[in-house]
Amino acid sequence: MNWQDLVFSIGNVCFLVANMGAILSPTQKPPRLSCTITAICLWAFVLTYASLDLWFSFCVGTLSASGWTLLVFQKRMDAIEYLDEVHKKGGSPSKNPLTLKDLQVAVKQMKKSRRRSCL
Repeated sequence: MNWQDLVFSIGNVCFLVANMGAILSPTQKPPRLSCTITAICLWAFVLTYASLDLWFSFCVGTLSASGWTLLVFQKRMDAIEYLDEVHKKGGSPSKNPLTLKDLQVAVKQMKKSRRRSCL
């Protein structure tokens, strides 16, 4: 492994870790267009790593690009839809009946996600 392989690998690990919150969150997703562009660019990088025999970067980059590709296809729902779905299953995110606090949190999340989608 040369130093370039190490630098690219560390960068891809950072992309992957930064992306985990969006992958795991039911309501906080980046806009689909941003995810698509990022995924395409990362897959181009992965092919470039392979052509340069940077195999560790290729492996880690594949994980990072896969994460962004997964985000492209994940279901988007705002906080109100999420709470409605949870309520239909018989509870709230805290396993108690829905409360005013749950709705306030949902509205805050919805406002944040709408602001982000405008960027």
